[in-house]
Amino acid sequence: TSYGVRKSAGKYDSDVFGVVATSPRLVLGDEASTTVRVGMLGRVPTIVSLANGPIKIGSRVTASDAVGVGMRAGRPGSIVGRAVVPFDPANGVGTCDAELKSKLIEEGVVFTNPDECVGLVMVALDPGVDMTIGNMLQDAQEGILTLTDAVAALTNTAFEQGAELTQFVAGQVVAQLGIFDKVFAKEVHTEKL
Repeated sequence: TSYGVRKSAGKYDSDVFGVVATSPRLVLGDEASTTVRVGMLGRVPTIVSLANGPIKIGSRVTASDAVGVGMRAGRPGSIVGRAVVPFDPANGVGTCDAELKSKLIEEGVVFTNPDECVGLVMVALDPGVDMTIGNMLQDAQEGILTLTDAVAALTNTAFEQGAELTQFVAGQVVAQLGIFDKVFAKEVHTEKL
């Protein structure tokens, strides 16, 4: 609602700040019939899908494209916390919960992949914006031989996953071709224009 709690509304929803808690240990404040208990601290079972791949211990959990369902974060952005346990049914870690998925579908949740695996994962809540790029390294292609290849692979992976470059600061840039809308400089040295 405009002044209340709502389920996440798409991949990497920037408004996520917690997980609905069905059995909280401690409730602060007065409760009414319309109260929604949202966990923002501690460990809370969280509904997740494999929409962005298997979840490992320590994986950052964010909103998926299925309303109210989490997934492994593959780029910087808003997260609800980090997985305390892995979820990788293809490798025997956790199981896909067909009953939970059916219940979600009955509630109107739409999965872009009808075969999407859904389950519960314990998440250590720490909502906020996570700007680390370390987990993107695991998604970069294998066979990287040089630092230049590694930076290129990481950059390509980041952009493929939706990252945006808003500012780039460097002591020196060497390029054969650069395309810019505007260039601001104190000095410009060139061999020819």
